[in-house]
Amino acid sequence: NIDGKECLRIDFDGATDNYGIGRANIYKNGELYTYRISTRFNTWKSGEYFGINEPKSFFDKNFNLQNDEAVYGIEVFDCAGNKSETMFNFKVTAKDGLVSVIYN
Repeated sequence: NIDGKECLRIDFDGATDNYGIGRANIYKNGELYTYRISTRFNTWKSGEYFGINEPKSFFDKNFNLQNDEAVYGIEVFDCAGNKSETMFNFKVTAKDGLVSVIYN
């Protein structure tokens, strides 16, 4: 829920990088829709940072959960500014309140 209205929430995980994921650009139907950035805490212990929270979800409050369709794409950037080689694409379809996801 956002402001009392149900909305589409997409969770994603599994992206890794030796510099750490710094940003994720989210595309909807080929256009930049939003972005997420990681949060970093300056906790360095035993040669590793702790408290890193990489981008893992986004909301689409304009997606109609009853009847709608959209193609989303996610590209990530590491903390050095390098962009992922490929974009992860998937299609979300809502028909009569049933939501499905198909990965491209």
